[in-house]
Amino acid sequence: MFEIYIWILCFISLYVSIFWLIIVGLGEPKEPQPLKEIPKVTVVVPAYNEEKNIAKTLDSILNLDYPKDKLKIIVADDASTDNTPLIIKEYCKKHKNIKLIQNKINSGNAAGTLNAALQQIDTEFFARVDSDSFVDKNSLKLIVNHFSDPEIGAVISSVLINNDINYLGRIQRLEYILSSFVRKLISRIGALHMTHGVMTVYRTDLIKKLGGFDKNNLTEDLEVALKLRYNKYNVIIEPRSINYTNGPLNIRAFWKQRVRWFRGFITNNWKYKKMFFNKNYGLIGLFQLPLNVTTMLMVLFSFLLFAYQFLRYVYTTLTKIITLGFGIFDFIIEWPSVKDFILSLDIRIWFPVIASFIFGFYIYIYAHKYFNQRWKFHFITLIYLLLYPMLRSLQWMNAFVLEAFGAKRKW
Repeated sequence: MFEIYIWILCFISLYVSIFWLIIVGLGEPKEPQPLKEIPKVTVVVPAYNEEKNIAKTLDSILNLDYPKDKLKIIVADDASTDNTPLIIKEYCKKHKNIKLIQNKINSGNAAGTLNAALQQIDTEFFARVDSDSFVDKNSLKLIVNHFSDPEIGAVISSVLINNDINYLGRIQRLEYILSSFVRKLISRIGALHMTHGVMTVYRTDLIKKLGGFDKNNLTEDLEVALKLRYNKYNVIIEPRSINYTNGPLNIRAFWKQRVRWFRGFITNNWKYKKMFFNKNYGLIGLFQLPLNVTTMLMVLFSFLLFAYQFLRYVYTTLTKIITLGFGIFDFIIEWPSVKDFILSLDIRIWFPVIASFIFGFYIYIYAHKYFNQRWKFHFITLIYLLLYPMLRSLQWMNAFVLEAFGAKRKW
C-alpha cells in the first residue's frame, strides 16, 4: 500500500509540475488597455493595535505615484487599545485626504472594519492595505489599468516578506516568493481565486452588491474572491506590483495564523462546493479547486500514513528488544553501509520522487529570478524544502481536527 501511494503521490506531483512548466513557457500575458481616465481610488486600511507599523504603512500609501486628487485614504480602526488612533489623528490633521473611522467595540476580525469603511466609499474602486503592510510607489498605478476589462472584479499584487530577520522570517521569505509566483501562473490560466490584504483593488459597487465581506469568516479575503468567481467575475494578479508585509516571527503567532488560514480554506471551499467539477467555471472549477482540495487531502493522508509507519517501526523495535533481548545499541550501531543502502533503494519509488523534486526546485529557482530576489543554497533552503512541509502537515492536521470537532472560529 505504501509503495502504491508513493506512486500516486509522485504521479500527481509530476503531472502538476509539468503543467506549470508549460504555463511558464507561455510567457507574459498582453498588456491591459489603458483606462481613458485615471480613476479615483480609496485605500482602506483596517487597523487594530498597530502603533508600531501604522505610520510606515500610511507613509507608503501617501508616497504612491498616483494623482493626489484621485486618492483617498480611510483608516478603519477596530477599537484599538494602544496609541494607533492618536497616530492616525495626527496624520488626518496633516493630510486632508485621510479619514479615520472608529468602531466603538472590537469586531474581532478585519471584515467588520472593512464593511464599516465600505459604507463610506464613494469612489469607483477601493484598495485594501493591511496596517502591517507597505506598498511600492508604482503598485496602484500598475493595477488600475486592468479594470478596462469589465469582467474583472479584483486585482491582487505580488507579496513579499519585509521582516526576514530570523529563521522563521527567512523561511516565510522563501514561501512568499514561491506563492506569489504560483499565483501568477494560476492567474495565467484564468483560475486565480484569492485576494489578500497587501494591495488588492476591488470594484466598489460590485463588492457592495455582493454583500461586502463576510464578518463570520476566518479568511474574508479568500471568501470574497470565491464569491467574485462564483458570480462569474475574474480575479487576476499584476505580478509587477510588488508590495511587502510583516510576517509573524514567533512560532505561536505563526502557528495561529496558518491554522486560521487553513481552517478558512476548508470552510470556504465547502461553502462554494458547487463550483467543483462545474464546466461553467472553466479551469477554476475543473482543475484548480479540485487540485487544491486533492493537495490538502494528500497532505492529511501522508501525515497519517507516515505517522503509522513510524509508530509501526517503533512498536516492532520495542517488541524485538523485549522478546529477543536485544539492546537498544544493537539497533543504533548496525547501520547499513552506503553500498548496502544504495543497493536497497527501490528505483521504481525513488525515480518519480527525485523527478518531482527537480521540477519543483526548478520552479523555486525561477520564482526567485522572476522577482529579482537574491538566491543561494543555504541552511534555510534545506529547512524550507525538507522540514517545513512537515510543519505545514501538522498545521493542516490541526486545522482539520478543529473544523471536524466544530471548534469556535477565532481570529
